[in-house]
Amino acid sequence: MSEHTIHGFLQEIGSVLLQASAYPQQPRNHSHQLWKLELPSNRTVTFSTHLFETVGASQMLQLTSLEGPNHYNKSDNDTSPCLVIASTITAKAREQLIRTGSSYIALHQGSAYLDGTFYQQKHAVSSSGKTPRPLPWNLYALARFIIFSPTIPHQQEIADILNTTQPTISRTFSLLRHNLKQFDSSTSLTQKSNLLSWLEHVYPTKHDFTTYWSSSAPLAQQIKTVQKVLSATGTPSAVAGVAASDMYSPWKHPQTGLILTSKITDFEEEGFFESSPEKATMQISIPADPTRFTTAQWWSDESGLPGIYTDPVDTYLTLLRSKEADIREAAQILKTKILEGVMK
Repeated sequence: MSEHTIHGFLQEIGSVLLQASAYPQQPRNHSHQLWKLELPSNRTVTFSTHLFETVGASQMLQLTSLEGPNHYNKSDNDTSPCLVIASTITAKAREQLIRTGSSYIALHQGSAYLDGTFYQQKHAVSSSGKTPRPLPWNLYALARFIIFSPTIPHQQEIADILNTTQPTISRTFSLLRHNLKQFDSSTSLTQKSNLLSWLEHVYPTKHDFTTYWSSSAPLAQQIKTVQKVLSATGTPSAVAGVAASDMYSPWKHPQTGLILTSKITDFEEEGFFESSPEKATMQISIPADPTRFTTAQWWSDESGLPGIYTDPVDTYLTLLRSKEADIREAAQILKTKILEGVMK
């Protein structure tokens, strides 16, 4: 049984249970109810909610038989999206739920996927009651290398790219095996899918420092201007977010630019003015993770891109946090290309 209650988890991620036929505190095997949730985005959604103690292959088959193979369709009069709640949901089951457009809450893992957005419990603690130590940035970089590379690079090659040592990379591989039990040192589709699902849930997302700017110039010109200013001062930068995704998997004309850089820079002399996040046309972000620059440089060089762009996995993880319209479908298209190995 999970140590976290359903209500406690919802409150912690900023969601509110507005209406339900029953209000259980813990998952049970098996009940089906209609729940109305107010999500952190202020969007209200009524879910066809299934509660289990655990969810694996057998429970997924049970769901399919109950609600049909196509997106777990309900009756003609009920079009509510599916929400699965359990103490533990296996990685493959989470992947299948996401693939079918369903949502889930995995209490034991402290994670959720609701209406196309991932959430992580903010104050998850270890069984000893101590806050776990932050994982090293090289660990996430290594996971990205394995996912977007046709073959896993040699440890010394990864060490050279990340400006560290081969023994450090060897220890990082061991740490990855410790944190991801399914890790099997291969580049199979299942392995990459497991790694990507793990990154979706554990990669830190709230430590970057971002400034917001607006300009009337076309977005492509805004990006070129920002890059020119940063290049003139020798400041590392990389195009990220929707603009980078448009390079890898054209989906729509991006409305907002996102550029990673390593220091605060003023762009007023270039025709920009400071803006609110809601009205900004350009976001300049200083990432907490320094490996995002190194994997961007390596990937862009290897792929012959016309500039420096965050690597495909980095770009995908950024899309998941974007608030642009239709971003969920764009993210899914990019994810499919990443897992199928057709990025180049």
